[in-house]
Amino acid sequence: MQLIIEPYTGVNEYRFGMTPAQIKQIAGLPDDIVNDTIMKQIRETYGPLELIYTHKKLTECIYRKEAEIFHEGIDLFRDEEVVAKLSAYDEPVRGGSGYMLFRKLGICLGGFHGKKIPQDRLVIVFSLDRLEYYEEFIMDEQ
Repeated sequence: MQLIIEPYTGVNEYRFGMTPAQIKQIAGLPDDIVNDTIMKQIRETYGPLELIYTHKKLTECIYRKEAEIFHEGIDLFRDEEVVAKLSAYDEPVRGGSGYMLFRKLGICLGGFHGKKIPQDRLVIVFSLDRLEYYEEFIMDEQ
């Protein structure tokens, strides 16, 4: 199934602001659940997808390279020109440890430039209220 990003809204039927119970109605039981008491988040894993809830509301969808995720017809994991194509929509802010942020798109890519990351490649789609977090994350990485 192709996953289509809607900036700051969600991916396919996963909408930011949904509760874990609402997600379970769509996706069933997760493969794994982690309650991160330090970050005050819940992390649920469904195959190549990790969902992050902040204050019990969905705020981030993190995809590993096995996923087929698209923005405006661009296959984010398989298109070799992905960074150049996304840059036509939004100039990325590059961090020093392999992450880059596309502010207008609500997307953070990991492992697509410079240093590799332990997970190889990640596509992080996040809600508008997490933009400041990712801006700080990228700035800390420079």
